[in-house]
Amino acid sequence: MENLIEYTVSVCMHLIKDGCKVELWVNYLTDQKKVLKLDNDIDRSQLKKIISALSMLNPNGAFLSTDQFYKLGFSKTDSKSLPLIIGTPPQMQKHQQWLQIKR
Repeated sequence: MENLIEYTVSVCMHLIKDGCKVELWVNYLTDQKKVLKLDNDIDRSQLKKIISALSMLNPNGAFLSTDQFYKLGFSKTDSKSLPLIIGTPPQMQKHQQWLQIKR
């Protein structure tokens, strides 16, 4: 899990440096029983928010099933955005498009 977190921070850092807005979704349930989500932002403080949020993840925490997480995420994806998946996604459906980085 640590490697995935470090890699996610690195990818987000490069995207923000290149002027991209980054909205981060993590398959992790918060104390309010909601999926961890950081809204779109281009500000440098976004990177601090990402690092702070990811540093609080507990490997023994609560997670959704992969299918539930992707259904939720894709149902709320902005039509002008392209999801970037770090890790292993479920099988792609015909109507879904994403970039995938698997480490």
